[in-house]
Amino acid sequence: MSALGERLAPVRERYEALAPRERRLVLAAAVALALFLPWQLVWVPLQEAVASAEARAAQRRMELAQMQRLAAEVRALRARVGAAARPVSGQPLLTRVDQGARRVLGDALKGIKEEGKGGVRVRFENADFDALMRWLDQLQTRDGVVVSELVAERQQAPGRVSGRVLVEAP
Repeated sequence: MSALGERLAPVRERYEALAPRERRLVLAAAVALALFLPWQLVWVPLQEAVASAEARAAQRRMELAQMQRLAAEVRALRARVGAAARPVSGQPLLTRVDQGARRVLGDALKGIKEEGKGGVRVRFENADFDALMRWLDQLQTRDGVVVSELVAERQQAPGRVSGRVLVEAP
């Protein structure tokens, strides 16, 4: 007899000792258990996993749709900024920055020089802070330049600053 047969021998003896009615009841319970266990141990976890995966997929589809909407908005903004960034005059960046700085800063302008590829550094002393900020904002919105560095130190007189700014073509 095999090892499994030896282990099941007491169970078989006990089953055979049961009355016929009790045997049918045990057999029905075994069939019910044989159907219930695979259902609970295989089918239900699979269904839960599928439902969870469908929920995650739905969430990912919503996130993708939102990212696509945002990407379209970014493209539209880039197109709008790109159109605004094109200089009306067609002049080089150094010329536009020099003219604007002389107009806005006046005597506070202490130096302008090209820096690197497509950059212009402006040095100023005792400049009107509000006028400086309006000019830099205008450079960014109208001419599309990028203010990549701004160092400003407050002066004794209210609203006056000294420092330097680096503007670069986009």
